[in-house]
Amino acid sequence: MMGNVDFFDIGQRSAFARRRSWTLRSTIDGRWWTYNVGDLMGRSDEVARHYDLQDRLIDLAVRITRVCDSLPPTRAGKHVAGQLLRCGTAAAPLHAEANSAESRKDFIHKLGICLKELRETMAWLRYLKSLKLGDEASIDESIDRTDRATAIIFTSIRTAKRNEKLKS
Repeated sequence: MMGNVDFFDIGQRSAFARRRSWTLRSTIDGRWWTYNVGDLMGRSDEVARHYDLQDRLIDLAVRITRVCDSLPPTRAGKHVAGQLLRCGTAAAPLHAEANSAESRKDFIHKLGICLKELRETMAWLRYLKSLKLGDEASIDESIDRTDRATAIIFTSIRTAKRNEKLKS
């Protein structure tokens, strides 16, 4: 199940003031959170910390690592663990690399690679669930978090592409 993210304008002020009063509503851990976009830009460390994508991707990598470590040492378990460990831990460093991109096109390209790794992770997790190897609750939680991360990265790419078109 993907997390929902909605932007809506809550003010009738000048264009600049309205832009600063946008609100982000998102589901995080099954609960709805509402933030002022200005808070996410650093005015409130508490809010920004709660929605930091890099931290979420690192948490996902840790969760994937634990799932891989819990798999049985069978031939199938070792194969799936190796593949899942490679793609499941790649998203966080790829996102960090995208944040230091040299251009918007480079940013979009690097986020695209991150998205590919997340989709591969999802495929391996679904395969693992079908095999009934490992802890089912942990795999389900990993699938949910991977799905949320995929939705966020996909939306980031779409927004970056739209902004690129507006600039040119």
